[in-house]
Amino acid sequence: MGWHWGVARHWLLLPLLLALASCSTLLEQAEQAVGGPADHVIVFGSVRLEGLLLNEPLALARLVQVDPAFPKTEVEPSLRGNMFYTDPLPVGSRWRIISLSFGQEELAASIDVCLDRPGLLFLGSLEIPGDASRSAGVRVLSVPSERELLLDLLDAWKGTAWEPLIADRLRRE
Repeated sequence: MGWHWGVARHWLLLPLLLALASCSTLLEQAEQAVGGPADHVIVFGSVRLEGLLLNEPLALARLVQVDPAFPKTEVEPSLRGNMFYTDPLPVGSRWRIISLSFGQEELAASIDVCLDRPGLLFLGSLEIPGDASRSAGVRVLSVPSERELLLDLLDAWKGTAWEPLIADRLRRE
């Protein structure tokens, strides 16, 4: 009876070991489906509305694919306060930020983004005019700094193929 129980116990452990081994394979497949740093780009930055007394956080950003060589796609970047960052987008594609929302107010925007190189693309800390009747353009601010945003980005992509690239960029900042 002792021999049968030992063999049975090993047979019960086999599916568990196979399941654990397949977890890493599933994670690797999921990362490949998202796109890696060798052939994709994560676009990030910060946006605030000019003249806002209360610094209301960014509620929504929308980007559309404008390159006819790629399928028409619309994405909504992830947000952390006024910081935005996209999922990995393919190198060679062109995008346009078409709208930004602060609270209940959605503002039209037209900020073109060309993804020429793989890796990380920092658009800057942007301030957009709050009054649509004014012709003032987008201004680039010094705060928050790229380093501050990279720290948040590192936290968001921890444990992925993007983590070493973000950490390396932080060391250079």
